[in-house]
Amino acid sequence: MSSAPNENLHLPAPNVFIPTDLSIKNAQEKIKLPVSLRKSSYSKLWYKPDTVFFTPKAYVKINFDCPHAINSPETEVLTDLFTRLLMDYLNEYAYYAQVAGLRYHVRCTDGGFQVTLVGYNHKLRILLETIVDKIAKFEVKPDRFSVIK
Repeated sequence: MSSAPNENLHLPAPNVFIPTDLSIKNAQEKIKLPVSLRKSSYSKLWYKPDTVFFTPKAYVKINFDCPHAINSPETEVLTDLFTRLLMDYLNEYAYYAQVAGLRYHVRCTDGGFQVTLVGYNHKLRILLETIVDKIAKFEVKPDRFSVIK
C-alpha cells in the first residue's frame, strides 16, 4: 500500500530562539550584589554572574515612560488595554521563545509600561529586537480589540 505525501504535513520552521552558545561569562569569584557597568540618564546596566548554578541566563527590564499614562483614570485604563493588546499581538512568538527557554511579559507601570525578558542570554537579544520592532510597528486589529476589551 502506498500513499502520496500529504502537503499539509511538514516540519515546523527553525526556531531562531534556541540557544547554541551556553558558555558562561567569566565568573570565577562569587559576587553577592550586582555590579553597575553603565549608567546614563536613560538606562542602567547591571551585571551579576550566576555563581550558584552557573547558567548563562539574563534578566532584562525595559521601562517605556509615557508621561500621560496616569493622568486620569481613563488614561490608566487605556494604558492597561494597550499592554494587554500588545501581549496578544506578541503572542505568536510566545511559544517559540518558551520552548527555547525564554520568557517575556508586558505590564503597566506608574509611568507607562514595562517589558521584561528572562532566559538564556545567547538568543535573548533576538527576542528583545523582535519585541521592540513589533512595538514600533504595533497596530490594533479591530477583531482582537473586541476580544481583549
